Amino acid sequence: MWTSHHLYLPTIPKAWRFPISSCSLPLIAFAKKLRNTKSVLKSWNHSTFGNISSRVFDCRAMLALIQSRLQSDSLNPEVALEEKQLSEDLSSLSSQEENFLPQKSRIKWLDVGDSNLAYFHRSLRARLNSNSITLLLAPIGSPFSSVPEIKTEVISFFSNVFNPSLPRGLIDKFVPPSLAYSLLAIPFDEEISKAFLSHKSHKAPGPDRFSMGFFLSC
Repeated sequence: MWTSHHLYLPTIPKAWRFPISSCSLPLIAFAKKLRNTKSVLKSWNHSTFGNISSRVFDCRAMLALIQSRLQSDSLNPEVALEEKQLSEDLSSLSSQEENFLPQKSRIKWLDVGDSNLAYFHRSLRARLNSNSITLLLAPIGSPFSSVPEIKTEVISFFSNVFNPSLPRGLIDKFVPPSLAYSLLAIPFDEEISKAFLSHKSHKAPGPDRFSMGFFLSC
């Protein structure tokens, strides 16, 4: 939705140039600049788009009212001009909403333009419900239902799974010698670029809360 707006790309360099506190590691500086950019884009989104579904509803209601006036006063050029402008506004807002809801629901197999907004709303609610863990069973069978207990059990489980100490010879046993070198090789810039550009723009955001579409559009 943002990328379709003419002020989106000019906003990013301005946010990126905001000063940050000095740091020795480039990745930390990069993370701080992303944080600044996210704050600016959130404010810009609120002032530019607001509640997009509410704006579509209001614009559609205004258009219906003007079209009703136009039926009784069809020769009034001012009413006709206002009806044309509202039609263009509604088309633009509807297009933005069609982009916004699939991104929120993370439906990758539907293309923008289907206008199946009720489906996207249901999918969004279903995703929120499916992402919630309300009960967890420990290996010994005891249930955990409170948030602190679930957090503690998850951390304990994955700490044991991803133990940094590997049995000697494990890699040699499961990785063919022809591929062992590739695990240590530094990828070429072309390989990194190809892997990066192969991602879908509507993929789920990472820990920094930026979707892949943000990076692909910059």
